[in-house]
Amino acid sequence: MLKYLLLSLFVFEYAFSEVSYQFIVATVSMEKLLNNSLAGKSIREQLEDINNKEKTDLIDLESKIKEMDSKKNDDEDIRKIENLQVILYDMTRKKRYQIQEAYQIALKKFEQKVQEIIKEIAVEKNIFIVLPDDIAIYRSDNCKDITNDVLLRLDSSMQEVKVVLEKSKE
Repeated sequence: MLKYLLLSLFVFEYAFSEVSYQFIVATVSMEKLLNNSLAGKSIREQLEDINNKEKTDLIDLESKIKEMDSKKNDDEDIRKIENLQVILYDMTRKKRYQIQEAYQIALKKFEQKVQEIIKEIAVEKNIFIVLPDDIAIYRSDNCKDITNDVLLRLDSSMQEVKVVLEKSKE
């Protein structure tokens, strides 16, 4: 009962106070920032290059294994080929993990910069809260979309994020 009374008093005070509080809400599209910014494009391009190189290396190794398989003579050769296939599978799994880890590190750097820029813009425009646009169920016309503002600042301050594959620890 006391909670409702206090809440009512707060709402009454807010509604009739001489100081007008304006809670400005804005949204930002992280997907648009990642797809259209220079930094986001650089991440995607580097990942494509890394994937293509790693894929080529693994395909070459697989071709050599198939060639050996076609020339197998005895049980010893079969065991060697099976061992190489296991090694190839393990290498593929490790490379996928390395690429995913490198992507996560690059994405984290990207997101940190985006958050920094969002905070700057929110302070400048007296925005109370900024939400990702994909979680908003409803968005009124009064809700600002600051994606383009963030995109402009991001492109001027961060053109590239390096995607670095860590060396295998094994």
